[in-house]
Amino acid sequence: PRKEVGGLGLTLPDTLANADAPSGRDSRYHSLRGRERRRRVVAINAELLHELALLYQHGGDGLVTVQAGEAKRSLQVAQGHLVGAESNLKAERIGDMLAAAGKLDPDLVERIAAEARSKGRLFGDQLLADGLLQPTDLAAALENQALLRFEHALSMAGKVSVGPKATARPSLRLTVGSLVVAAFRAQLPVEAIETYTANHRGEPKRLLLTADGQAALKLLPAELRLCRRLAAQETLRALLEGLNSTEPVMRFVGALVALELWA
Repeated sequence: PRKEVGGLGLTLPDTLANADAPSGRDSRYHSLRGRERRRRVVAINAELLHELALLYQHGGDGLVTVQAGEAKRSLQVAQGHLVGAESNLKAERIGDMLAAAGKLDPDLVERIAAEARSKGRLFGDQLLADGLLQPTDLAAALENQALLRFEHALSMAGKVSVGPKATARPSLRLTVGSLVVAAFRAQLPVEAIETYTANHRGEPKRLLLTADGQAALKLLPAELRLCRRLAAQETLRALLEGLNSTEPVMRFVGALVALELWA
């Protein structure tokens, strides 16, 4: 199975995570044998989320890197916005992503990369020079690439470090907070979110989110209603009582915990 990444129809195999470590093993995923199948378990990188929350709340700049063995992803943040993301994983290179989506002949990827290196160009700029991609399509592909790397970094186990903001050309500009909410809303497994929020069920907490902050996070109507209940210091346990499905509440509260806005 393959997963669609964005508007260009860029796709990656669901098994991409297994490519994070050169040995083929990824410490994020612990395979548990069932009767007839293997199940992938994803953990959320709490240390990475803490650093991103600080940058978001203070409108800060920084290059936040997660490294596990030789695998590395780096998130470029400027004034609390994600402006780029780097990765040394082959499957997350723009050429490989375009090839996987059927937008570029796989046999051309290495040749174009070599030509770009010889001329001191980025791979995407070489695609434009060769007339293989339009500027608007390249911009969309680079944004989708950064969003995919951001999503995978959130569940990548490894050492987290923060350095000065890189000077690379921005590929997007979206608030870190809204991206964390979006990842918790739809991408991260709910089982991992339940584990991540396990210590936040019983005690009432303060909601540290203004009306402007709610707008910046691009919250849905149902999430705004939950904000009002949390502002009244209802506990997570109370929010979950009597619900047929607790998943939407768990996902939203998990995002608030991740951004340190409910504490």
